[in-house]
Amino acid sequence: MKDTVFSRQLANYFDVHLPEVRNCSMNTIKSYANAFAVLYDYFDEKRSVPHYKIEYKDFTPKMLEEYTIWLVRERGYSASSVKARLSALNSFLKYASRREIAALPAFTAVVGTEKPKPSHKPFPYFTLEEMGILLRYPDSGKKTEKRDLVLLSAFYETGARAQELCDLKVGDVKFGAITKVRLFGKGRKTREVPVSRDVADLLRYHVKTNNIAAKRDEPLFLSQLGGKMTTACVRNLVNKYVAKARAEYPALFNEPQYSPHSFRNQTRNKIQTL
Repeated sequence: MKDTVFSRQLANYFDVHLPEVRNCSMNTIKSYANAFAVLYDYFDEKRSVPHYKIEYKDFTPKMLEEYTIWLVRERGYSASSVKARLSALNSFLKYASRREIAALPAFTAVVGTEKPKPSHKPFPYFTLEEMGILLRYPDSGKKTEKRDLVLLSAFYETGARAQELCDLKVGDVKFGAITKVRLFGKGRKTREVPVSRDVADLLRYHVKTNNIAAKRDEPLFLSQLGGKMTTACVRNLVNKYVAKARAEYPALFNEPQYSPHSFRNQTRNKIQTL
């Protein structure tokens, strides 16, 4: 099996350029890899071209237009998801065009590809009233739900992304007169977010009762199986408490679907301690 120039350069892009030159996080690299896995599916399903035979000349304006339509109609991707996948391809072809003249027409073609326009429907954030209700549901008498209360309260007040929350280590909480939580965002950028005294008390309680103060490099929040929390775990927690709230408050929680991102409201609610 003979690789093409496209395949060899793509391998170097993932093995060297992204992790070592651009210093991308593993999450970013995984996101880019997913975009190319989808691209491989398109070439295999619609053009009967295996991934190791893809060449730069295959990336024509017509092919990219068909690929965009395929993403929407056959994969059901939203406009933002299509844009993300085309952006990953654009980044690679920009890199490749500086090293291989044959990649330049492909880069020009992807730059000129029209992207679907995203809908302007407001994102379903929780209101202050809804957030207050959600945070009353975790049962402080149950160990896992004690964790849920601390996790969801810190999640809401810091405005963290779900992945940032999962990546938190014990040492990322800096207790003091003003307690701060250090978050690691996209591109390995860090920021420190101050939290209220109530949330600081919740975090102290969590660290003390779980005896993890000395385990600074360990995850701050663990799953029920004792491993690091995942974004899927966080999503399940959100769904769990939203389902309870909907059953009791049918006039509220009217959006068809909420996600962890729904916690990232600009107005923070006051969190109650245990």
